Amino acid sequence: MKFLASAKSKVLAGVAAVVVLSSNALAAGITMGTNGTVTGDLDPAPFTSMAIAVVTFVALVYAIKAGLRLLGR
Repeated sequence: MKFLASAKSKVLAGVAAVVVLSSNALAAGITMGTNGTVTGDLDPAPFTSMAIAVVTFVALVYAIKAGLRLLGR
């Protein structure tokens, strides 16, 4: 697979997999009525914590890459 050759594409694929696999869990408190209305409450806490974890992971990857690049000079 040429798509997963670079580190950026691997991170992007990992984030996409987490989003797809957690979409049902995040929407657990929401129901759709027979007339098309959506009821329930959306709790932003799981999304916020997941977004913070992803941003922290991406920042960590770039920090490690920058550190290795400095050591290589």
